Amino acid sequence: MADYLQATIGGIELVVMPLPDWGMVQYEADESDNVYADIATQLTPRASKLRRPSFKAKLTAETKDELIELENELRAELAKEYNTLVLVPRNASEAVTYKLLRNEAAVAAFDYAYDRACVGIYELNLVAEPWGYGPTEAALADEPLETPGVVALPEIIGQGDPRLSVTVTRTWVDANGIQFVCVAIAPPDAEVEDFFYQAEAAAAGSSHWYSDAHANAYGGLGARLDSSDTTAWTRLASVVPASGPPPGRYRVWARGRAGSSSEAYIAKRKQYAEARDPATVTAMNPNALTWYDLGEWVHYGSDPLHLSGRCANGTMLVDCVILVPVDDGYVWYDDPDEKDTDWVRFGWLYDHKYALTATPEEEIDASGRMEGHGLKVPREPRSLFIFVERKGTTPAPEILLNATYLPRWEMFR
Repeated sequence: MADYLQATIGGIELVVMPLPDWGMVQYEADESDNVYADIATQLTPRASKLRRPSFKAKLTAETKDELIELENELRAELAKEYNTLVLVPRNASEAVTYKLLRNEAAVAAFDYAYDRACVGIYELNLVAEPWGYGPTEAALADEPLETPGVVALPEIIGQGDPRLSVTVTRTWVDANGIQFVCVAIAPPDAEVEDFFYQAEAAAAGSSHWYSDAHANAYGGLGARLDSSDTTAWTRLASVVPASGPPPGRYRVWARGRAGSSSEAYIAKRKQYAEARDPATVTAMNPNALTWYDLGEWVHYGSDPLHLSGRCANGTMLVDCVILVPVDDGYVWYDDPDEKDTDWVRFGWLYDHKYALTATPEEEIDASGRMEGHGLKVPREPRSLFIFVERKGTTPAPEILLNATYLPRWEMFR
């Protein structure tokens, strides 16, 4: 093994010959073509090109058969759809790992060294993802949090924005598991009050709405609308005031229900106009308090959110509104069958898992219950916004939060 570098592809250790070319991260950035721009603007840069390491490696054996076996093992590793190249420079304490894609077979020259000394020199021209990865770093470890809640992320090390793996674990021990959980990247100075709003606070400013008690509502109260007062669309006053959330894009969720055997609807408006009915409406569950996804809302800082309800008969109750910040990414898990979900882990693309409280614990693929492909956290300061709904509609559950990431490096760490 060369004393200046340790290199491993899959399970094969290689002697790297002098003057290797490990390639480099290549950045691309779109430019704004906005006709109103005073000067050209660079949009978000991305490391989109694959890395192409190129070097010579030496394999040594006692016999020709052993050498042929070694080079066949190397070709098999290179032919894999995904593999790793692990590098450790001399005197370095940390390895850096490159994720290889499928590569061409390596062939050695049939020269004197190969024929007589059983030494093969192979030229490897590899294709890899652009970033090198260091060992796993813990961003949060068993962080207790009452949801909805906000927790600040620590400083993210590395030279590229990493993917964040987040695990949400319930702390309660009854049969009511996690029914719904959402995690979103939020501004560094965010507070829960930026995203979580009680509907009863707005009831007093709206005609026909009034505050009413409900055992399973956040804070024990909600905003109630009776069909005996009106069956028309009626706006709930500034439940989310203009001065509340920071400007940005949000996914709007409202928690509420129709009265038993009642027919009621909830909607979000984009404008003040009340003359026409909302374009998209959602029927409310008459059996339990439920979260309703009302779509995206862009907040420019000047207008409040316009939330309206219509009670065709009986009564309806709106408990609260949550704004999920979506500018930097979000993920959510939904358990429609209300099973006894114990924890949920958000990964990347199809690497999402959950587990039930059954013994022995079994990780189950959660991709079919997910929205959002994963969280990529900027290296600049950020927070996480989390809210969880437990089966049984008891609000404000407490959870344990864990988060890890693989730091990204352009070369060695």
